[in-house]
Amino acid sequence: METSELQTFTLFPKLPIEIRWTIWEYALPGPRVVNLMQKPLEPRITVGAWEDQTGREWPIAPSSAQGTEEEYITEERSRVFAAATQRGGTPVDNYESIWMMGLVSEALPPHIVTVCRESRDVVSRSYTKSFGSAGHAAATWFNPEIDTLYLGTTSQSFGHTVKSPS
Repeated sequence: METSELQTFTLFPKLPIEIRWTIWEYALPGPRVVNLMQKPLEPRITVGAWEDQTGREWPIAPSSAQGTEEEYITEERSRVFAAATQRGGTPVDNYESIWMMGLVSEALPPHIVTVCRESRDVVSRSYTKSFGSAGHAAATWFNPEIDTLYLGTTSQSFGHTVKSPS
């Protein structure tokens, strides 16, 4: 037998599905530290432009918000401006010129997620795409049972309002 024949296993698709699932599960990563960072959305878009495109008001009031949606929006906008001033950010003249922000992570997705549909199904049983926001789809594969979420103070600027970079 040639060496290349020994390195190729062609019978995997013929194994029972339960055994294939078990093999895929063993290929999943173990516990990870998932560091979330807040960054302007790409392509960069301001709150005003986002409101124009979507026909919705920023910020979006969660269903758990107390009071009316209008009260929530007014209070949240005030909080963002106050936080920017306290943290030394450059406040903007109006909320429409604030950059829309999203949460990103450098944590790699489970490497088997792109192998085939079967491996992706195994990944999606343990992990979910998480941490989306208005204008930004969830993109970080996260397993709350084994992963640790890290929100470092140097990587976050929640509520920090800054003018766009020139």
